[in-house]
Amino acid sequence: MANQNYSQVIDLLASSTLNWKTDIIMGYLCSGATFDADDKVLSDIAGTTVVATAPIQGRIVGAGGLLLGYPAFFDAVPSGTYQMLLVQDKGQGKVNLLSFFDTAGESTPLTQSHDGTFVLRPDRVEGFDENDTTRLWMKV
Repeated sequence: MANQNYSQVIDLLASSTLNWKTDIIMGYLCSGATFDADDKVLSDIAGTTVVATAPIQGRIVGAGGLLLGYPAFFDAVPSGTYQMLLVQDKGQGKVNLLSFFDTAGESTPLTQSHDGTFVLRPDRVEGFDENDTTRLWMKV
């Protein structure tokens, strides 16, 4: 499996239900998550345990449908292999699924080798950020 967007993302953007710059966008570090493009909300993914959450900060929209932001920092994560769900948190338990990450780079599983802070740094966008802090979370 590779990192992929959920099929509803385009509809959420087109209907203005999703605003990348102003909505609450979170990373949910999970175990047991599997990808089905048609899943819409967190409860659609049976057997998933959320281990930690982190806000995605510094979000901007780049040219060509690039949704960018800073890396995610998850605190107090035990060692293990994980998946990360990029979500729109609408409050009151409503969590829209945006993107699924189970690898870092080309094919390295999201693995924490020791207990502590887990940092997810999505792909860089060449020529976009000279300080290498803004990363590509989704391309739509």
